[in-house]
Amino acid sequence: MIASIVLVTKLLYPMDGVVRSPMTDDDPTCLRVNWEKWQDIFADQIESKPASRDFDLLTSKDVSSMSGEEMDQYLEWYRKVRLTPQEGW
Repeated sequence: MIASIVLVTKLLYPMDGVVRSPMTDDDPTCLRVNWEKWQDIFADQIESKPASRDFDLLTSKDVSSMSGEEMDQYLEWYRKVRLTPQEGW
């Protein structure tokens, strides 16, 4: 993946000192990101996620009193953060 990024960057922004002006409006070097729209899209995605708890600070009492959905979130977090491939995930 890194090689692809380097290749695309070199194709779009060559480092040979030659100025290459875009020939058409469809040229990739003309692309500009609308950051406000981007932020709105990702803000909606973040807000739609369920609120995550700070699982590092939970005690066994907290875990035993969780609802089914909270327990699923905790176990998913535990699998991602605490387990290594050697431990069987």
